[in-house]
Amino acid sequence: MVYIDLNMVRAGVVSHPSEYRGSGYNEIQNPPKCYSIINKKILLEYFSIQNENNFREEHDNWTTAELQNDTLIRNQDLSESIAVGRKSFIASIQQQLASRAQKRSIVSVNGVTVWEEPQIRYSTVLGAEKDVLRPESTCSWR
Repeated sequence: MVYIDLNMVRAGVVSHPSEYRGSGYNEIQNPPKCYSIINKKILLEYFSIQNENNFREEHDNWTTAELQNDTLIRNQDLSESIAVGRKSFIASIQQQLASRAQKRSIVSVNGVTVWEEPQIRYSTVLGAEKDVLRPESTCSWR
């Protein structure tokens, strides 16, 4: 969750997620009076925290710790996965997608379960001669 909150910091758009208006960080720290995107009940259950104010404080602590670590590195497992979460969550998404979920694999890495799309190089699909874009392999539209 904090990883996603820090996407715009990682991209260099802002120095703190609170500066990005559409961030999940702001929805947690300053929840809207209506039309909330985040289901707070499920969030509190997931983290085993009883009180919304306690959760806000913990969330801010997690965010501050990540910013102080100065390790805003892109995590490939989180960034390139279709879904990330509990195995039961991933399985339910996979079941909902049914046949569209074929050839995708569920992998647990360092205690995190991710659902991955197979990585295929263009050359295996298009052939080696089209592996690199060159002026002679392009065309112009008139």
